[in-house]
Amino acid sequence: MIDEKQIVTVLDKILDKEKYFLVEVSNKKDNIKVIVDGYNNFRLDDCIWISRRLKDEFRGELDDYNLEVTSPGLNAPFKVKEQYEKNIGREVEVLLMDGAKVTGTLQNYSPEKIQIEEQKKIEEKGKKSKTITKETGIDLKDIKKTKLIITF
Repeated sequence: MIDEKQIVTVLDKILDKEKYFLVEVSNKKDNIKVIVDGYNNFRLDDCIWISRRLKDEFRGELDDYNLEVTSPGLNAPFKVKEQYEKNIGREVEVLLMDGAKVTGTLQNYSPEKIQIEEQKKIEEKGKKSKTITKETGIDLKDIKKTKLIITF
């Protein structure tokens, strides 16, 4: 039986830390799912290369498993710090534990908190609305999930 720790150990050995980072590994029944992302242009070819390298490293031990190597997907919530770091300067939606949502540009990440720049419209009676910029620090412990906002 191959466990998740064995897979993580092999991935730590084969992944170029300058190009890729591990998001998640799960092994449920005979299905191993490896979620990997890249700092630049992560493609299907990268998934195929990682899958082949894993099979080479385990020398036939994976033959009894369904191995899936994939990226997290554009709409998936962030799970690891590298996803925050990769997306600095991009627009995100943060759902807080209390149910509130904060939407804005991710400005900074630290192990304790993130910094979001929000654009807020202010309505004043008899005047045109104006937009103000507000910096918001959010403790990671207060975040339920963070997702990238995709714009076309």
